[in-house]
Amino acid sequence: MIPQTLHTHPVTVGEVLRLAVVTLTSLAGIWLVCAAMVGYFTRVLPPGLRVLFVAAGIMMLLPHQASELMLWLNIAGFGAAAALVAWEMRWRKAYSRSAILP
Repeated sequence: MIPQTLHTHPVTVGEVLRLAVVTLTSLAGIWLVCAAMVGYFTRVLPPGLRVLFVAAGIMMLLPHQASELMLWLNIAGFGAAAALVAWEMRWRKAYSRSAILP
């Protein structure tokens, strides 16, 4: 039964890529929302950053196949997530340099 199904409905490369994009954006969105809920990323997150992490995570969890608006919100969520992670990594690097004793 399964070989017959695969033969009549072959999986295309486009479907695999679509599945990979949905999986990765969903995992990233869940990760961002969890970081906001716990309140810690590379440090204890202030309330304003927690709200931004939740917003970026929810935007990445939206189904981009539903409409063009959802696709743009998904892209905006990815951009916001990249900016937030870069900001936190930069802050972590600056903090670790200042914590080194001479």
